[in-house]
Amino acid sequence: MIPWKICVSVLAKDTKDAIEKIKEAEKLADLVELRLDSMKEFDLRELLRKRKSPILVTYRRPEEGGLKKDIKDKERIEVLKQAILLGADYVDVEYEVEDKLKNELLKEKGKTKIVLSKHFFEPVRKELLCEYAERLIRSEADVIKLIGYASSWKENLIFLNLVEKYSKIGYKFISFAMGPYGRISRIMCTAVGSPWTYASLKEKAAPGQISAHVLKKIWSWIVSED
Repeated sequence: MIPWKICVSVLAKDTKDAIEKIKEAEKLADLVELRLDSMKEFDLRELLRKRKSPILVTYRRPEEGGLKKDIKDKERIEVLKQAILLGADYVDVEYEVEDKLKNELLKEKGKTKIVLSKHFFEPVRKELLCEYAERLIRSEADVIKLIGYASSWKENLIFLNLVEKYSKIGYKFISFAMGPYGRISRIMCTAVGSPWTYASLKEKAAPGQISAHVLKKIWSWIVSED
């Protein structure tokens, strides 16, 4: 049995498309990420009502890979508040959102767990990643997500070491690298303490994201006995 968890990212054009893809993702996922920024329209009530697996609602800001380029933070946060009211299992909010808006989500979260995230889409210094890790853990979020971009195989160790360090002291800390060089940390972050890693259904939600089918095969091979 594979001991690690996959969050499958779903990119859809509308509610009907999302319901079909969520159903498909649930066959592979421990958790489904619904990327609202990929959708032209969505009925959150219907999407959450139909779920059979936990759902993470993400409305990514354009500065960190969001697919709607004209969306404002306030508008996104209002949608995430609605997701909380409708009983979403998790919502993702970016660290760079102004404190007032982040605090509104944290105050109103109820039983919903908050994922606080930061994404770098180009290589950054190890020192800056470590600085952000310290900032993120000082929040009241339930899960921390710190994602960078690897320019070499060796850089995977930075992210894996961060996961190991913070998970050992009780944080739910997700960290890995995007890009082709970052795939090792995507595959192995759960082995050193990350609560889950992210994989794709069909369309990739980020550079270097691995198909959930492929990831399960890799994990099966890793944990199998000779």
